[in-house]
Amino acid sequence: MARRPFALQLLLDQSRARLDEVTGQLGRLIAHEQEGSHKLKQLEEYRQEYALRFSETARNGLGMDALRNYSAFMERIDKAIEAQRALLEQSRRNTETGKQAWVEQRNRKLAFDTLHTRHRTRESSLERRREQRQTEEHLGNRFHAKTDPQDD
Repeated sequence: MARRPFALQLLLDQSRARLDEVTGQLGRLIAHEQEGSHKLKQLEEYRQEYALRFSETARNGLGMDALRNYSAFMERIDKAIEAQRALLEQSRRNTETGKQAWVEQRNRKLAFDTLHTRHRTRESSLERRREQRQTEEHLGNRFHAKTDPQDD
């Protein structure tokens, strides 16, 4: 007698595929967050370097135009830093949501894996019992055949 197929195989396959998909999405979210963090760090370093250069230049004296240009440029850098911080915060929230989705999907897949393992274990046990019964029947038939008085 053949083993019965796992009734939830389609759902198991779908949960595995969905986990692969969610894993890929999470990887992209993490990479995007790291990229945003790197950009923020670069902007902050650039601002710090520019402020140092300005203070060195200011010691030698600056005209009003140069001071206005410096202030306007620093304002633009500060706005870019704030915008990048907001993007990074959104990216972190997206990554956290992606991690939660990954955990949920992994747990769903593990549940189907557990059911599949139980199914295989049950089917193996049934198969062993069937084989045992067949062996016992075969031995019983051979025993009866040897002890049958009609054979004499």
